[in-house]
Amino acid sequence: MQGGRQAPLESAAEQSSTGMDWGYSGSAPADLALSILASYTGNREAALTCHQAFMAEFVAEFEDEWSISDDEIRDWLLKRGIL
Repeated sequence: MQGGRQAPLESAAEQSSTGMDWGYSGSAPADLALSILASYTGNREAALTCHQAFMAEFVAEFEDEWSISDDEIRDWLLKRGIL
């Protein structure tokens, strides 16, 4: 999300052969978490350091319809000293 609008998400996938998914813990949700963080930070290497934790806290908990704001992502990254 950028400026309160939805934005397309570029895939930074590397673990799942089936693409990105959510609502459980696994490689497809990990790829979604990595893609969200890489898109937000512009730094895939930084995203790789924390995407599993982000997946467990957010992506695995997403339901059929979900959204996450820039503020939520930023706050999560700040709490972990990544930003």
